[in-house]
Amino acid sequence: NVLWDRERSESRLKIVSPPWQRIVEKRAAGQTLGLLDEDPSDERSPEEDSVAPDEPMMKEKEGGYNLKEFLRTETEGYAPKVQRMEMPVVHRVRFQYQKKGIGQFYAHLELATMFFRAARRKNLPVAFSQGFNPRPKFSFGPPLQLGIESTHEFVDIGFIQYYDKQKALREFNEVLPRGLKIIAAEDIELKQKSLQATITAHHYKASHVDGESLQLLEDWEDASVTRVRKRKSKVVPVASCVDRVQVVGSSLFFVIHALSTGPSLKPFEVIEAITGQSAFEFSVSKRGITWAPEVSIPVVNETLESSAAI
Repeated sequence: NVLWDRERSESRLKIVSPPWQRIVEKRAAGQTLGLLDEDPSDERSPEEDSVAPDEPMMKEKEGGYNLKEFLRTETEGYAPKVQRMEMPVVHRVRFQYQKKGIGQFYAHLELATMFFRAARRKNLPVAFSQGFNPRPKFSFGPPLQLGIESTHEFVDIGFIQYYDKQKALREFNEVLPRGLKIIAAEDIELKQKSLQATITAHHYKASHVDGESLQLLEDWEDASVTRVRKRKSKVVPVASCVDRVQVVGSSLFFVIHALSTGPSLKPFEVIEAITGQSAFEFSVSKRGITWAPEVSIPVVNETLESSAAI
C-alpha cells in the first residue's frame, strides 16, 4: 500500500524523508542500476544517528517520524512487554457427567467448547493457561466413541478461587446443551494425576435392537482387528484388549482395557469381532470404569461403579 499510493500513505503516516524517495527519483530519471547504492549526500553524522539509551525510538521530527524509527518496534529495549497477571489454580473439582440421547453424538473435541461456554455464561472463576492463546484448564477423560451413551464421563476443572462444587454442578446443568448433564462432583488435589493416567478399563453393554439372542463366535479369542493408517496396516488382537465377555439374552457385556502402551480397541470394533454382526444393530452404552489401584475412587462414583460390575 505504501508503494502503490506513496504520497497519500506518507501524508497519513507523517513520514519524513522516506528511504525509498531516492530510489523513486532514480527510476524516474531512467536509471536501472545501482538503485540501492548509498548516496553520500544522505549520510548522517554519528551524532544524528546516536540515540541515548533512555531516549524513545519514536523521535518526533518536524511534525512526523522517520520511517526507520517508525518501524523499529521489535528492537530489544523498545518493544512493549505485555504484563499478564498470573492467576494460579487454587481449587480443582472432578465432575462426573452423562451423555444421553442427542448427547451421544457430541464429538469429544466439542465438549471443551460446550463446557467453557457454560462456565462463561455463569461467570465461573475458571483458571486459564498463560501465554498468547490462553485456554481454560479443563482435563477430560479418554474419548468416547461417537454414538455411545454413557453415565461415566469425567472432567477435571481448575478454579482460581474456592468454589462450591454443588453450586457449580447446578449452574453447569442450567446452561449445558441438551444431552449433557453433570450428575456428581468431588474435590480433588491440585496435583491429582490426570484422568487419562488413572482410568484403566471401560465397561460396556451392547443390546441387540431387535431383541435377538446373541451367540459369540467360537474362535473370537483368536480374532483380531486390522487398522490402516497412512498406508500402513496394524493388527490388534482382540484378546489383548478385551476381558470379561459375557452374553445375557440379547445383551453383550465386555470390558476394554485402556492400555498405556500400544493401541486399544473401540467398542464397535469389539462387537463386530466377537459376534460377527454389524455394530449398528446394537444399542451400546458405557456402564462403568475401573480406576488404577493406587488411585482412590471418588465417593461420588462408588455406587455407580459397583452397579457397573459384570
